[in-house]
Amino acid sequence: MDFFSSQDKARRKTFQLVLLFSAAVLGLIVLTNLVVAAGFVFAENFNSTVVAVDLKQRFLDQLTPVRLGMISAVVVSVVVLASIYKLVVLSSGGRAIAEMLGARLVPSMTQDRLERRLINVVEEMAIASGTPVPPVYLMEDEAINAFAAGYSADDAVVGLTRGALKHLSRDELQGVIAHEFSHIVNGDSRLNIRLMAALHGILVIGIIGYSILLGMGRGGGGSRRGNSAAPVLVMGIGLMVVGYAGTFFGNMIKAGVSRQREFLADASAVQFTRDPGGISGALTKIGGLVHGSKIESTNPQEASHIFFGQAITPLFSALMSTHPPLEKRIKAIDPSWNGRFPAIEVEHVVEVPEEEVPVESGIAGAMAFAVGAGTVRADVSATTRAAEVPEGGIDQRVGRLEANDLDRARELIAAIPPELMNAAHDPWGGRALVYALLLDPDSTVREKQIELVQVGAEAGVPEFLARLVSRVDALSHELRVPLLELVIPALKSLSLEQYERFSEVTTALIKADQQIDLFEWVLHQLLSQHLKPHFESARPIRPRYRRPEQVRDACIAVLSTLAQSGNESDAGRNRAFDAARQALGMDALEPNWGPDPNHLRFQQGVSRFRKLYPLAKPRVLKALAACVMADGEIRQIELDLLKGVSAALDCPMPPLSADA
Repeated sequence: MDFFSSQDKARRKTFQLVLLFSAAVLGLIVLTNLVVAAGFVFAENFNSTVVAVDLKQRFLDQLTPVRLGMISAVVVSVVVLASIYKLVVLSSGGRAIAEMLGARLVPSMTQDRLERRLINVVEEMAIASGTPVPPVYLMEDEAINAFAAGYSADDAVVGLTRGALKHLSRDELQGVIAHEFSHIVNGDSRLNIRLMAALHGILVIGIIGYSILLGMGRGGGGSRRGNSAAPVLVMGIGLMVVGYAGTFFGNMIKAGVSRQREFLADASAVQFTRDPGGISGALTKIGGLVHGSKIESTNPQEASHIFFGQAITPLFSALMSTHPPLEKRIKAIDPSWNGRFPAIEVEHVVEVPEEEVPVESGIAGAMAFAVGAGTVRADVSATTRAAEVPEGGIDQRVGRLEANDLDRARELIAAIPPELMNAAHDPWGGRALVYALLLDPDSTVREKQIELVQVGAEAGVPEFLARLVSRVDALSHELRVPLLELVIPALKSLSLEQYERFSEVTTALIKADQQIDLFEWVLHQLLSQHLKPHFESARPIRPRYRRPEQVRDACIAVLSTLAQSGNESDAGRNRAFDAARQALGMDALEPNWGPDPNHLRFQQGVSRFRKLYPLAKPRVLKALAACVMADGEIRQIELDLLKGVSAALDCPMPPLSADA
């Protein structure tokens, strides 16, 4: 699936969701007005000794314009406020949904072999797809199921049930995780959160009716009170009926939105892993397990559409199922499937071979630095296969999950020394790694930076830094950004106070030499992009520009910086800028070779790029790629800049290589 078209479709699906939500609210307004009118008629008849003959007329008399307007305003206000409230509750993105589902965070340094294997698979998928490594959550449920949640890749989480961890082989687990990453990359997870908020707003009317009935039941009272309470009782029942009628149609909307996306995510998982047997095997095991995919450890009603498999048993399965039938999903992947679901023993647990969890995790593993064990591997193996750029441009590689990317990710991870991998999974070691990546080659500046760490960092981090410096210095430049991405989950486990302290020290290290180089910009951009949504409340960037021509100054600033970063001669810079200009289709564009202290113009240009609509971004990425490839030689800093800019544009870039 084309990434940019998928993002645009997800954005338009949000608009469709607003229309369907409005239609549901309109239905609630009509039904509520009818219920209230019926309640008044019932109250008049109940308290009168004379039975009304013309009930129809009495009913119509209750539908006065003033009353209709007041009731409609109340219904709209209640539904909209309830939806906004739910959005606020879920403002932290995937983490809020995982906690709502009762899932627990799996520590990056876990000693459990099954959990370690899961984290390894998630890391591979993240590096391969060009997305941040998400925190991993576990639900203590015996069903086989999984979910991905978040507004974007930067605040997304991946969750798995205990049953999936126990029963799925590594290939099957990989297929399921690839399915969930497809939802993140294609914007489904953002749509799912908005759908949850909309359905909550519709459900509130029913909750109000239930609260009325519950309050009356607790209040008790004699016959006199019962006579006066009867109309209220009828009103409460009526509101419950109205609310659940709205929920019925809301769930139909949810089912309609979700089903087709599941087929697409299955197909993407097969394309990514190059193994249809992985995901089809997982689906077959769901059918053979007595628990299936049904979640019983918590109430997943609100979030049933975000799961890998059908998490609840719908009332009318044909209409209300959020997922296609297992048989159809398996057949779509494996047409030769025999239609049988072999029985899966509930107590069975898959074996995890030693080679699947090669990294010694936890504090014990991280502290191994003290004895200097292991050797630093400075370069990626000569057999490393660079991710291929298909004919048609680098923009076609963005957001496309392909098997060679997965191979490339495995090779990059395997090339990182075990000592640094251990540190990347530890909150103290992770901070020390970031500081080590920022240390300046100049000894005078470095001494100042180390002093800043000793004064500003939390106790224990400077000691980690002292043990890591030589190993990070020897690390291939090609491995530095992947290592930084692997650190992100450990940094997300910091407290808010620790994060703020970490940010202050990081900024001080960057500014220590009174200038910001391009790698420091990339590192800071990736940290800000991936950590701020987790720790800080930030308003989402709303698209504003439909064509790159509307951000002409930004194009000049970014392309000029990129052309200068990869070329030392004036002729080379001009050639690179010309190639970018042609790819962009803006022949009148002129470069700006003037000084740009601390790359301020470049940063401002990237910030404006962030406001481009999805379908405007491919032209920009084509121009960036043309710029770096103009001289037939790609420097690592150019690839790092591509990574940083694409991250700012929310365009997941696969792990390309300078040898590609």
